[in-house]
Amino acid sequence: MRSTCADIGAITEAWQIIPEVCMVQDFQLFHHLRSERRGGGVAVYCRSILSLSHLSVDVPPPAVEALGREFGQWVMHHPWTKVLEVKDVCTKWHNFVTTITSKERHSAPWMRPRIKRFIKQRNWALYSSPI
Repeated sequence: MRSTCADIGAITEAWQIIPEVCMVQDFQLFHHLRSERRGGGVAVYCRSILSLSHLSVDVPPPAVEALGREFGQWVMHHPWTKVLEVKDVCTKWHNFVTTITSKERHSAPWMRPRIKRFIKQRNWALYSSPI
């Protein structure tokens, strides 16, 4: 940072940083490390002459992001045997779409009835037209 004359530098994926070991002369280290699990964390180095201080702000994630994360967790942990064990591509696709669109509404808020209808129309067009 000294060679670029930067006053502020940020590091993402700082979950393994040990603050006591990673001190930089003439810089103050601000960090939010995630030691309870792998990945994430951020560290920011600020030149000491800037006289900055840490401001702790608890910001909850937006509702849509939280629901998206919940849906992502469902996707990651769902047993996809009805999709994975089928050899036929058309049946595999049908099982995949049926599984996704039948998920409870609270876990996939963007899957409104209108969107489900459009997906079914698209699938009908896909299956009914020769390739």
